[in-house]
Amino acid sequence: MIDLKKLQHSLSDDRIIELVNRLGGTDYIDKGDHFEFRTICHHENEDDGNHKLYYYKNTKLFVCYSCCGTFDIFGLFVFN
Repeated sequence: MIDLKKLQHSLSDDRIIELVNRLGGTDYIDKGDHFEFRTICHHENEDDGNHKLYYYKNTKLFVCYSCCGTFDIFGLFVFN
């Protein structure tokens, strides 16, 4: 049985960027303690979103400051 929490916490920052990229999120800003992606969680086209999808490196969680709330990498796949 796969422990999703362990898997989530084992993902490197580079792997998170790669996974978000595969979902269409190619544009991001590295702020040191977090990444700011465009809101691909609720926009089909990355260019339609603003940089309001934050990924916090210490908690390994995303926060969409537009409307989606807080979720992990697996939640981002659900949105897409």
